[in-house]
Amino acid sequence: MRLLAQVLKTSTVPKLVRTFCNVIRDEIKVETFSDIHINVPYTVNIKPLDVHKYQNCDRLQIELQDLPNARKTLRHLKDGNNIKIFATTESYDGDTVCNIFAPVKANLHIEAQGNISTGVFGGSKLILKSTKGSIFVEKYQGEKIELSTHIGDIILKGAVVAAQIKATISENGSIKTKRLQGLNAQLQTKQGNIQVDCAYCDKSNFQSDYGTLDLQNVHKSAHIVLKDGKLNLSGLDGDLEAELHNSEAEIQISRILNNSQIVMREKGDLKLLLSDECQNGTFFEIVSKSHNLDPSVRLIPSKNEDALYLTPAVDNYKEVKVECGGKVEVRSASWINMLKLRAKK
Repeated sequence: MRLLAQVLKTSTVPKLVRTFCNVIRDEIKVETFSDIHINVPYTVNIKPLDVHKYQNCDRLQIELQDLPNARKTLRHLKDGNNIKIFATTESYDGDTVCNIFAPVKANLHIEAQGNISTGVFGGSKLILKSTKGSIFVEKYQGEKIELSTHIGDIILKGAVVAAQIKATISENGSIKTKRLQGLNAQLQTKQGNIQVDCAYCDKSNFQSDYGTLDLQNVHKSAHIVLKDGKLNLSGLDGDLEAELHNSEAEIQISRILNNSQIVMREKGDLKLLLSDECQNGTFFEIVSKSHNLDPSVRLIPSKNEDALYLTPAVDNYKEVKVECGGKVEVRSASWINMLKLRAKK
């Protein structure tokens, strides 16, 4: 027993440390279709108000959590439908979290220095801006969604349906989305990847200076700019303007609806995978350092000193012009891969 007591006395047992936080809460009576402006140097989590508890959706609940050695407060101003919430300090504090519950149909304008996370909202506008954090959107349906950060990722966890869709990272970070549906979509990062599962937009723009673009099921009109990296484009059903610099590319085309162009400057090889429908009505003019035409391709080949021409067996067709500083490989797309892409739509 003495030996056991001595062991227990001298052993290093980890201590349980509890950190207590100050919690500041406030509640404001608001209109269902309010314009809510939030400007704080903290992390912001905003979720829809519980409609079962507040059937009129006329409350705005604010909760501020911080460490006990740094008591802070929030201020708010109300002018009709406009609600402004701001902090008493502009200094960034990663330990402080601002939780907000708002009407599901409210328009949200949030500026923060930390991460921003939103639940499922359906107001006309969702505008989120961060300087040092990532942005997470659960799901959105409205007229305009605009997301921007300097350093951090932008993650759209569910479908986004809006006339205007914009996501911008000015420095370092990646963009990841599920289904995008609207009139115009613009996704841009300086250094990072862009991953899109599905894009049904009249016009889609994807741009990265350094990174990998992984784009699947892109419909209608697509414009792609990549300075240095890799492009994986699968299930293109529309038209394409691609400008690539010092990049590799694999492009799988389901159908071409309007004349298109793929320009690959400097170094980089291109692999083209063509569906049966694409080959039935598309003419290709390929200017490259070298090329390889797989026997599975049913287009009629011809060439001169400058270009390879692939002609369909019909008189009326769309045209795709390809300029590549490296090697171009052309083959028929696997029907199994085409079925997999349709299953993701």
